[in-house]
Amino acid sequence: TAENNATEIIQKPKPVISNSHKLQALAKKALREERSGNLNKALGYYQEMLTLEPNNVDAHAGEQRIAGWHLENAFLAIEEKKNPQLAESALAQAKTIAPNHPNIAQLEKQLAKLNEEQQQQALQVQQLTEEISALLAQADTQYKNGNLIEPSGSSANDLYSRVLILDGDNETAQTGLKSITDHYSAQVQQAI
Repeated sequence: TAENNATEIIQKPKPVISNSHKLQALAKKALREERSGNLNKALGYYQEMLTLEPNNVDAHAGEQRIAGWHLENAFLAIEEKKNPQLAESALAQAKTIAPNHPNIAQLEKQLAKLNEEQQQQALQVQQLTEEISALLAQADTQYKNGNLIEPSGSSANDLYSRVLILDGDNETAQTGLKSITDHYSAQVQQAI
């Protein structure tokens, strides 16, 4: 009934908290979370503050600091870890939080440079692998044809040695050279 509703309203008054008190409470929570390294929670509190007061300077500064943390992580991923995926993720987070942050453009350039360097390195590794494979195939052919140490420059021995210059740990080339050494050692033993 209407009388019960009126009694219920009177008995359960809702506390009224001013926006300034709410903002202060949210700011304290945000700073506590930020100091603890819980950046997502801190960001949530700053965003709550901005819903209450869209031009809140403290909340905007907090967002900028959190974006700065992500940008610092992107910088470390680029410069120290050489990890473009990690850097891209950190940059994306920073851009979501503060798309106009002044350091974003510079880090995007550094990331592009890292990606280019890594592509060049991958291409060089591929070319080296192909060169080694070709030399090993030639060495194998020369070995099978009995051209172990002659002709100079294109013998199996010379080709295996060139592979070891390019890749000092190449087991195929090491085994090939050992086979050549064993072959001539056996011939010397027979001659003796």
